[in-house]
Amino acid sequence: MPITVSDLRWFQSERMTDFDDGGGKMTAVEIVSGAENSVFDDLSDVDRAAGDVSIRKIYAAVTSDAADKYLDAGVVVFRPPEDPAVSVLAFSTGDFYDERTALRAKLESGIARGARYMGHLWGPHGIGQRAVMLWVRPDVEIPPVGRRLELVAFSSNTETHSQVIWITRVVDELVTIYDSDGGFQVKSVVCELAEPLRHAYAGTEPTRTDPGTPATIAYQTRYNHDAVTINGIAPLSADADVGDYGLRVASIYSPLIPTAFSETALPDVTPGGDSIALTGTGSGTVTATTALNVVGPSKSLFLGSPVLPGTLTVSVSGASISDSNGVMRLSGLDVGRIDYGAGVIVWNDTCPSYGTATKTLTFRPAAKPLRVADTATQVVTVENRGYVWVITLTPIPQPGTLRVAYRVNNEWYQLTDQGAGQLTGADSSYGTGQINFASGTVTLTTGALPDAESEILYAWSTAVEYLDRTDRAPPALIVRGQTANPNVLPGTVTISWGALTLEDTAGDGILTGAGGEARIVYRTGAWWLEPATIPARGTEITLDYEWGDPAALVEDTWTGPALAESGDLELVLSEAAKPGTLVVTVETTLADYIEQTGEDAEDIPAPAAPLPSAPDTPSPAPPSPAPTTYRLWGTLTNATCAASALSTTVFPSAVAAITAAEAVNAIGTASVSLPGYSSRAEFTVAGVTFTASNPRAIFSGSCALTNWRLRVSPYNG
Repeated sequence: MPITVSDLRWFQSERMTDFDDGGGKMTAVEIVSGAENSVFDDLSDVDRAAGDVSIRKIYAAVTSDAADKYLDAGVVVFRPPEDPAVSVLAFSTGDFYDERTALRAKLESGIARGARYMGHLWGPHGIGQRAVMLWVRPDVEIPPVGRRLELVAFSSNTETHSQVIWITRVVDELVTIYDSDGGFQVKSVVCELAEPLRHAYAGTEPTRTDPGTPATIAYQTRYNHDAVTINGIAPLSADADVGDYGLRVASIYSPLIPTAFSETALPDVTPGGDSIALTGTGSGTVTATTALNVVGPSKSLFLGSPVLPGTLTVSVSGASISDSNGVMRLSGLDVGRIDYGAGVIVWNDTCPSYGTATKTLTFRPAAKPLRVADTATQVVTVENRGYVWVITLTPIPQPGTLRVAYRVNNEWYQLTDQGAGQLTGADSSYGTGQINFASGTVTLTTGALPDAESEILYAWSTAVEYLDRTDRAPPALIVRGQTANPNVLPGTVTISWGALTLEDTAGDGILTGAGGEARIVYRTGAWWLEPATIPARGTEITLDYEWGDPAALVEDTWTGPALAESGDLELVLSEAAKPGTLVVTVETTLADYIEQTGEDAEDIPAPAAPLPSAPDTPSPAPPSPAPTTYRLWGTLTNATCAASALSTTVFPSAVAAITAAEAVNAIGTASVSLPGYSSRAEFTVAGVTFTASNPRAIFSGSCALTNWRLRVSPYNG
């Protein structure tokens, strides 16, 4: 008799459980349609709170006794679960005897090992841990939530066990680690996991240089959609008519592993991210040698600084390995990858092992200034979905700054330009691309079809002019300070640090001696030190000095002008002043300011006019002109020069005589009030009369006045 629908039946496997031995061969226990719990158990409250994955193996069979041919059959999930939090997927292994462990491995085979992750496991991790701690360099991207990494344990360079971990939460912190050379910074990254570790893994402690080959290596993963075919059901989100070439569903994805959504704050970031533009520093190269075992399969080498693309050479045992667009090549063979910005080389399995042979590294160092990136996108739709994408970017990207990201199966993949215009990813399966730096045109080939309704993201930086200061000497170190007491006594100041000492032996505010130079302002106590050699960290600087009583200060006051047409003014102190302790205040008027500077009165803002007086009130008398303030200082070359009395014939009122012997390297000063706008100061010094056209004739012969300056304060009403 023919095969009928009733002859098509489902049967349970040996063990309908989620233990490791669940599954097995087919039994005679039929799965009755409509009977509850024939395949899956009821959902518990714990399952709803924490999530659960159940895998059941069932068999389809034809139970007809006839010998009719069984041509073909298919399995279809016709109706999704009524609970939106539950999903059902189906797949086949083609094996009549496999158990749950093999079934899970089949599902996980879609996640393939990719390139090595630029981070290291920090410390030992035991079985059952639901979090791992990694350490990475500060400029290495931390793994995002949802990322899968594979931890692989090694013993004597032989892989012993591995596990794919799924990251559900990430917390990172910048920490400082100290060693014999001081401190260096790394990022501590704590990753919470969707399921606990099934094996123990040994980590490594952070190091300033590359840690070599650790006992555990973390690898990135990629999705291999050809490894396993998973079938499900997606209800239509829009009506479909006969003749339509496409169907619209809410999503082509269905949850396979329980997930929970959480918010992660991203402070101080820009939407397009930051782009690193490598810039060469100086014209020379850096050469270093090492005998460490850092060149060989699965090893990595930290160069200590960013590297300018195309300048790196590793010479070892007669061989020369050089970089080309981010690839390390030995006689044309790809033996590793280099991250120019981080200065890290990761060698692949084709790289020969050079052990402890001496290796010479030569490269030109680079700087990597961060810039806010320009961005562009291309929208992926059902109609334009494909592998090849072309876009012209404006402004044109600077070499080494372009990043392209696309999404496949809700997982993001990124390609970057290594500086020569070739776009590559962490693994060759990510795809490839090229950029024309003359036109800004990018041709991208993705490793798989991007998700519909997603976007392809482009981020890059443009060229910027940077000032290379490599060959310029840095500014000298200057240490500044302030004494606890002002009015420091000249000749009493000593600054010392270590075995070096400076003293103001001349009493002129200049401290001399071995180790540098220093200055001090005696009146205020402000000082600064410029050591010839930068002192070691923790060096103490000691300042010893004597200071005087402010009541001991001498104050002289003068009335009456002593001003020449040149604007020069000589004032004589009642006694010699100590260098660095003299302060002079002189008053001036607007009229004299105009006469001395030659400026037009119209160019100088005038004081506001007084308000008009009432008709029956007499106008007030104009105010007396305010005095003019002058400040004069200079240097006498002879201590015998003396100032004579001011000429009393210049001014309508008498002026007190100013007579005093001058000290070497000092000039007497005084305040002089001028009684009228048009008065001109003229006086005789050592028998010489000076005018505005000959200001340097104040002193002549052996009584020359040098380094003189005059300041005039304008009249302010």
